[in-house]
Amino acid sequence: MVIFKGENEFSKKLIASLKKASEKDIFYNLKSHKDGWGAVFFSDNNEMYFRSTEPFYKSDLSFIPNFSYFYGIVHARFSAPNEPMIGSIHSHPFLSHGENEILYIAHNGWIDKKAIGERFNIKYEIRNDTEVFSLLLEKEEGNIRDRIINAIEFTKNYAMLGALNLFCIISRYDNKKEICYYSKYKDENIYIKLFKYENRENFAVMSSSVAYEMGYINENGKIISPQVEEVPQDILFLNGKKW
Repeated sequence: MVIFKGENEFSKKLIASLKKASEKDIFYNLKSHKDGWGAVFFSDNNEMYFRSTEPFYKSDLSFIPNFSYFYGIVHARFSAPNEPMIGSIHSHPFLSHGENEILYIAHNGWIDKKAIGERFNIKYEIRNDTEVFSLLLEKEEGNIRDRIINAIEFTKNYAMLGALNLFCIISRYDNKKEICYYSKYKDENIYIKLFKYENRENFAVMSSSVAYEMGYINENGKIISPQVEEVPQDILFLNGKKW
């Protein structure tokens, strides 16, 4: 998955790199992320929200907008064990409403949706773990930062099965867009790590396999670009800074 704000050429290159990585993931035994995909894209005056059951690497992406500068999340799904795959309704990103904003949420990893669902009265059986987390955000109280932190803390303490790598675009009702991200995982594995790129007008956080396809890290996970750094664990970031 990838979250970004950037110029057209940079953004399209990120999307193409994710498409390539989703067909044969170098850090996951060349397996394919075949279980659907989704995206949200924003410019100053436009929004496009799309979800599909089709594998990302088989999809025709000619419909992706030609905005000169835009924000986006793109997620190619590799379903966790026993998670539902009925249709595009189960593809990320998911949408969560707040009083002053709308969140678009994508997640890589595996969390215990039953533990969340039973504690917060969320019907978890028909939903995947990421959608359950998005509904947890709506159950929490306070401003958007408090709700995200509280949801992370509960998940981290009571519902961690593998990893909670979280991407959010916060779309506020004043039309301001912000990028939020967080990483937490149990096992030290290059497959689950996130990497940040920042250079002038272009900013992105991405999965390791996308960073590899972009030429930012090598096959051993070593960073080879001066604009790139590994995202540290257990820190909530907003627009590249600790939130």
